[in-house]
Amino acid sequence: MKVIRYSEISIDAIKSNMIAQNKTFVIEKKSGNRSILMNGSRFTSQQKKPYMKKVNSRTGRSVIGNVRKCVNNYIRSNNFDIPAVELIYPPTASHKDRFKALSVDHEFYYVDLKHCYWRIAHLMGILPINLYNNYKDNGEHKLTRNIALSTLTTQPTREYYINGSLVNTITSANDHYQIIYKNIRYTAYNTMGLIAEKLDTLTLGYQIDGIYVLKDGLDQVRRILKNKNFLYRVINCVKIDNKQFACDDEIKDFR
Repeated sequence: MKVIRYSEISIDAIKSNMIAQNKTFVIEKKSGNRSILMNGSRFTSQQKKPYMKKVNSRTGRSVIGNVRKCVNNYIRSNNFDIPAVELIYPPTASHKDRFKALSVDHEFYYVDLKHCYWRIAHLMGILPINLYNNYKDNGEHKLTRNIALSTLTTQPTREYYINGSLVNTITSANDHYQIIYKNIRYTAYNTMGLIAEKLDTLTLGYQIDGIYVLKDGLDQVRRILKNKNFLYRVINCVKIDNKQFACDDEIKDFR
């Protein structure tokens, strides 16, 4: 299919002209972009979301396509029956009272899960080892990895025009993709929430992909993550005052 790129304004003009000329064509909406399909040609917008400007387009398309292919294989291998992970814990938690109770210069730790969602997708059997390894360690690929997984939830829509009149609109079902992406997210939330519950007052709070822990709880966090086959790094933190702390050469607010 021949692809011709235009601005969003030009796409609107092409659509209006085709309607005025009673043409038969299709408008496809996918991931925030629009295309017009007619007579074997695709007229597509050049619009890019801000975050896509930071992603190498060729690499991004390759990763997104490969992830989608792997997810389709995963769905088929499970006979289209994907059990949903139950959300047990919230995505984040913060215990400001525990933080304030610490003395100034008190040391604690942030245990940061490496490539959290990407790792979970691999552990679930969605991403094969080769694809996982190709993009797991390169920090430049972090945004690409996240986009590739998050775009699973997009729902392509097609509008069908015959002789200039809209006759049908079809939105592709993506229930299985929605479940899979939620399963990845909820597994991350539940992992951090479970650790926080087990360690109780030895934690100060957690994020989606990391947890703040006191020295006496660090070994227990390590054991739990090792048993769950997660990869992580431990970052030393120091309390500055009741609102801020130093972590990984940065001054951060405790929220």
